[in-house]
Amino acid sequence: MLPRVAGGLVDSADMAEVRQLQSLENSARWAQAIQDNSFDVYKIYGPIIGDGFTAANRPEILALMAYAGRRLSMASSESKRQFARPRPFIAATDLRICLATPPSEFSFPSGHSGWGWLSAQILARVEPAHASAILARGRDYGYSRVVCAVHYQSDLEAGRYLADAVLAQLDNDPEYQRLLAAAKGVNPR
Repeated sequence: MLPRVAGGLVDSADMAEVRQLQSLENSARWAQAIQDNSFDVYKIYGPIIGDGFTAANRPEILALMAYAGRRLSMASSESKRQFARPRPFIAATDLRICLATPPSEFSFPSGHSGWGWLSAQILARVEPAHASAILARGRDYGYSRVVCAVHYQSDLEAGRYLADAVLAQLDNDPEYQRLLAAAKGVNPR
């Protein structure tokens, strides 16, 4: 997936959506978007999975997510450099962002959206009883980046596509499979 052409119809629709979401400033959704700047899966998914979903109780999740996250980060950073799409608040300096420190990398694809989707897909495998809610939360986590005016909707889509590609690679990675089995509480043979 390529970034949208500057000034094209999709690019204009992307910016219109970001502008519309500026009305959420000081709302509960804006506050959620601020919290969603964190990559902490225990904070993101804990309310769904339950009080016992903590780093102290489930350290194997941290190892699994760190391994997967490194793969996604490498792919996302390279794509950002290649496509060099300016973020919404750079393209339109009147936009307000909900972050104290503006992101410095380019916009396309969204690393946060990729992380939300990758982490949700992995956790849905670990916690299948909560899969639907986890997947919905992973998508909403990514959408917070549009609420914050630091990404466009098409950046989120690209981040999810990238997460899908990374997960396909991880599915064939023996170390990832070992970490996934440990997170599920399964002893691999």
